[in-house]
Amino acid sequence: MNSTYPLYVLPNRYFESAEMYVQAENPFIDVTLKFIRLDDKDALRRLLQKKFEALSNHVSSVLFGVVCG
Repeated sequence: MNSTYPLYVLPNRYFESAEMYVQAENPFIDVTLKFIRLDDKDALRRLLQKKFEALSNHVSSVLFGVVCG
């Protein structure tokens, strides 16, 4: 179940927080800007990678449903 989380991350836990925020319903731009402000490129990269994977899976599911449904 997705939910909205406060845009707060623990120090030195940015990478794990990035993975959590991909599942959340927080506005993507807000989360992205938060990680940009934290200046942690690895966490930002992880956030973007996981979001892209989630979108790819969703688009694949939708296309599969359209083609096969």
